[in-house]
Amino acid sequence: MREILSLKYRVTYPLVIFLLCLGGFIIFSVGAISLVTDIMMSREMVLFKKIVFVAFGSSLALLGFLWQAYYEVIKQINMPKHIAAIVVRLWLSGVVIMVVLPFAAHFFVKNIIYDKGYYYCSEARYESLKSQINFYYVKDEKVCLDVVAEKSRSFTEKVSDLFTGDE
Repeated sequence: MREILSLKYRVTYPLVIFLLCLGGFIIFSVGAISLVTDIMMSREMVLFKKIVFVAFGSSLALLGFLWQAYYEVIKQINMPKHIAAIVVRLWLSGVVIMVVLPFAAHFFVKNIIYDKGYYYCSEARYESLKSQINFYYVKDEKVCLDVVAEKSRSFTEKVSDLFTGDE
């Protein structure tokens, strides 16, 4: 026998999943459009962020959770088997895309922008504990040094604010 869920739970759970899913698709859309625009307009610096492509995969997986929440939380019925199969495929494809797409997109973008005369600004790299997240590609050394100076200035300001108590 199925437990009767409160209205608060029936609204909150799907709404949170929907907002997370929508946010991931927005992050992906804005980031991908920004990347393509920077490359097409031949800007002085192109910033490639892996997290943009991770957001797409996570949004697909969340879409599966949202679909499941529709049946099991909102309608409070068991999911039909054919819908459950689609949901599982969304989850699995989302996880695979979260892992594969950032590397595939970076490989593709790197080949395109090297052909356009950019080079990798290794001095401005940002790394997480396991792998590099942001890649800066620039057209000349001055732009690379400007990026490094800006990043170090913002970092030192944040550190000094911690010790002085300024916000």
